[in-house]
Amino acid sequence: MNEATPDVSPLASSREGEPQAPFGQVLIDRGLAEPHEVELAIQLQSQLAARGVFMRLGELLVARGVIDEDTVAEVLRLQGTRILVCPRCLAQYNILVFRRSKSYRCSRCQSELSEPQQLREVWVEDTLVASELDLDALDFSAGGHEFGNYVILGQIARGGMGLIYKARQKDLDRIVAMKVMTQAEARGETARQEFTKEARAVAQLRHPYIVGIYEVGRLGGVDYYTMDYVEGLPLQRAVTSEGLQQRELAELFVKVCDAVDYAHSQGILHHDVKPQNILVDAKRNPVLIDFGISNKLDEDEDAGRIVGSPAYLPPEYLCGEGPYDVVGEVYALGATFYTVLAGRPPHDGIDTRRLLRSASYEPVVPLRSLRRSVDPGLARIVMTALQRDRRRRYPTAHALAADLRRWLEGDEVLAGQGPLGRAWSRLRGRVAASFGLVLALLLVSVTLSYQLALSQQKRNERGLEAQFARERRELTLRFVRARLETARLLLELGRCAEAEEALDRLLLSKSHEALPSPLRREIHQLRARARELLGDTAGAGADRRAALPQSR
Repeated sequence: MNEATPDVSPLASSREGEPQAPFGQVLIDRGLAEPHEVELAIQLQSQLAARGVFMRLGELLVARGVIDEDTVAEVLRLQGTRILVCPRCLAQYNILVFRRSKSYRCSRCQSELSEPQQLREVWVEDTLVASELDLDALDFSAGGHEFGNYVILGQIARGGMGLIYKARQKDLDRIVAMKVMTQAEARGETARQEFTKEARAVAQLRHPYIVGIYEVGRLGGVDYYTMDYVEGLPLQRAVTSEGLQQRELAELFVKVCDAVDYAHSQGILHHDVKPQNILVDAKRNPVLIDFGISNKLDEDEDAGRIVGSPAYLPPEYLCGEGPYDVVGEVYALGATFYTVLAGRPPHDGIDTRRLLRSASYEPVVPLRSLRRSVDPGLARIVMTALQRDRRRRYPTAHALAADLRRWLEGDEVLAGQGPLGRAWSRLRGRVAASFGLVLALLLVSVTLSYQLALSQQKRNERGLEAQFARERRELTLRFVRARLETARLLLELGRCAEAEEALDRLLLSKSHEALPSPLRREIHQLRARARELLGDTAGAGADRRAALPQSR
């Protein structure tokens, strides 16, 4: 019997999917990248983030030619992660704790994701997790530390004003979530007061869909509080992982509105309602979390200070034309539901400045222009909550929930109607009951409209394909602009050869073929600068000629 030959490749691992060191450390430990290359990539990552461009470490290393796409995929595999790709819009996702038995869906177009045979480019859109994710299976640096009466089991997330950990309370032997104020955020008494204000605000709320507070304390100079530990996923990921349909989403969102309305009745504004701050538990109930920047309804705000996530804030608040109040929070609820249904926020931007400009002054793209599959009545409800004129929105979260309930019950929604329209909607229900015979006769017309329905279905399919094409173009542009900004930063740092190589790779990539002419010219102009600084005058001249507008 032949003896098995051991796998001595740099990427050999004893157990696929077992917890590993951070991505960059794996590359260094296995001799796949030099420490200084990883350190530089981390520095570039930080500087790009300051410009509003967010790239993962693997993407940066591939852009600079340090590693290739296959190496990224293999290292992620060793960490129990996969990159899956949407076959329709080509969006890529990191899948944490990957399971072959689990299906994953694209948050943009809801198509089922698949594992590519080969990655030609790395441009990950988001990270998804299995609904049965075990946090202990991940390698958290804080895991196992004791903190007073608690044992830290791992970091969960970063919330407003602090880090959130999973912990075990030793005396009661129960699992809790612990929010700890970081040293960087704990500078000054004002910051500490704001941190404890969150705890006090949430502690007075008692609602099944709002996270509950257990204990507020300070230990060794560290402020913290503990709360319910929710076994669940952020709303957007839950939608993707569980494949929730419109009706299920509406039922879930009614509960979110009820929770927000209850907080308002207690004089508390959340101030940061967004998909990331809504968890969905195993019973598909929502839990509103992270009141880190909440404030009381009668509390004055700092003039000129924007508090919250710009993509979900009402335009009057962003423009400084009005306060953030109950009607403003209705807008945030509408923006959250829009994001879940459309797969993108109502306003987006490659950097914070563009995002603020878009959210402040540009109209929201109608929901059904992005997702024709969304029911018209449901779309009207969402777009009413997102009205730029605050007088045309729902006045309260309760009113928004009431219209969602009408839609769920099959009644006419009041969204988009004035007082006369709402009165007619109520009357029409009674009048319609008297015309059952007429409705029965109308059913005959169904057979006559069969061909029309088929034609409409084909038009819808063509519309969907056009939508997928638009999203593919959007993803391509985002990928190219991020790579272009990386090359520009390398050039600013005096790393001209690396900037040239990054631009070479970009021009050779498949994404380059679909670029608009102005962006292609911008790439050539930047490469001309790099080549000129390297003394390659001939190459610089060729790039400048390529950057000239083509005559017609």
